[in-house]
Amino acid sequence: MGKKTNSNGPKKERKQNIQKAINIMEGALDVFGEKGYESTTISDICRAAKISDATLYEYFSSKEDVLFSIP
Repeated sequence: MGKKTNSNGPKKERKQNIQKAINIMEGALDVFGEKGYESTTISDICRAAKISDATLYEYFSSKEDVLFSIP
């Protein structure tokens, strides 16, 4: 007996990953607007996005990477 696979699994996972990255960028944009880029910390961004610091690093390598990813 093999594992059952959901044909929507990878697509759904990608959508969730994209949405999480968007949430991070939106949180960062809010905090950058309030505190300015220099005064904003990774923890500030994570609090605004309601994620852990480690989760941010799954999507972005640095605060600067988040900034340059915002359209």
